[in-house]
Amino acid sequence: MSKALHRVDDMKGPGRSGGTLRIGRRLASLALTGLVAGLGLGLSEVQAQDKADTPTLRMLVSAGSAGRVFNAIAEKFTAETGINTNVVEMPLNDVRQRTVLDLATGAGEIDVVILNNTWLGEFEPYLVDISSEMSAGDGFDPAAIVPSMKAMFEKDDGALVALPVRIGGRVLAYRSDLFAEAGITEPPKSWDEFVTVAQALTNADEGRYGFVAPLRQSIELVDTWAIFVTSYGGQFVSSSGTEPAFASTQGIAATEMLVDLYRTHKVMPPESIELDGGGSIAAIQSGRAAMILAFSPWVAQMNDPAKSQFPGKVAVAPYIPSGTDEKGVSVINGWGVGVSKASKAQEAATRFVKFAASPKVQLALAQDLGNAPTVSSVFQDPDYLSTQPYATDVLNALGGATTQPSTSGWSAVAEELARTLSLAVSGTEAPSDALNDLSARSGKILQR
Repeated sequence: MSKALHRVDDMKGPGRSGGTLRIGRRLASLALTGLVAGLGLGLSEVQAQDKADTPTLRMLVSAGSAGRVFNAIAEKFTAETGINTNVVEMPLNDVRQRTVLDLATGAGEIDVVILNNTWLGEFEPYLVDISSEMSAGDGFDPAAIVPSMKAMFEKDDGALVALPVRIGGRVLAYRSDLFAEAGITEPPKSWDEFVTVAQALTNADEGRYGFVAPLRQSIELVDTWAIFVTSYGGQFVSSSGTEPAFASTQGIAATEMLVDLYRTHKVMPPESIELDGGGSIAAIQSGRAAMILAFSPWVAQMNDPAKSQFPGKVAVAPYIPSGTDEKGVSVINGWGVGVSKASKAQEAATRFVKFAASPKVQLALAQDLGNAPTVSSVFQDPDYLSTQPYATDVLNALGGATTQPSTSGWSAVAEELARTLSLAVSGTEAPSDALNDLSARSGKILQR
């Protein structure tokens, strides 16, 4: 059986959670019955499951689109293996808190751990190293997983604690018809070229601008800024993860470019400073803007005839513009699946993890539910390409991608970055001053 016990409204954009969760020793004394009740499972049900010949795999997932995807995986898994699954949906923050609670106390009431890559720093001590299980067979092919996505859940010592199942990243999406009308033969490869192209596509009198981005104070502003930083060769934190690195020469140059696109070059709609991700998507759908650094699953929305005035005319560049002589670097984010060390059904849970990341399942999820795939063959599948002809370009753009830090303090720094970047975009502070000020304060946050 696969059942969702609780649903809430769908999440918008990639699964991210702000704030920092701290687990004290006092949590170890929590009663098991209280934890089980918090997960929506009665104690008698858990005891019955433990006595059953076939285990029931229990997992928590964020309600909404992620919940629909993991329920679909669970139903397919049960149908093919006969192993029961119990999928509990709840709000994103509750998933994080209750999963860490279960892992840190060793309660073992969660078998399959569904985690966002930004949570890895907190979760990985409690996850099974599945690297020895990566042999091909039974429909699973580890070589098919996109390398940059697999690397999201690998530790420095080579341990692999989860497999990617639902991953997206930023790509440069653009109106191919407007490019053709302007005689622009290919997407810009550098940020200097990007400025030139954006200026050529801007006609303020007609209400059209070359570029749009979500500049409202939010994590989406940080996500957009991150692409500029990586593509200028910058880093977010030091190699140890305990010191900020975003106020480097590269980081400041990247931030100045983002700010200048809005304030100096004026190639963005004036209302961009108030837009979130949804507003930015709408700007492309309505013809208000010609280019966007889109989270890859957004591209389907921009080409949807039911939502867009220009269906089928939004293409994807197979690369990210660069601020150096090297290639630009995208930033990916999303969901992986691992196995709890406290689970009494680790063998079955590992089987579920490999099933979820298999090419067959990933293709079905991408076609049926619009899941952001993690297997190269899906991006190249003829049937998938018939509905998303830009899929191979998305794969190329995300191929060498990196991630924002997964250290526990980064989410708090990112919240501060949203405020800092907002000051720079609004012209309240110069980018260098804003970043340097935050850098001086964020070291303590990262070391907590």
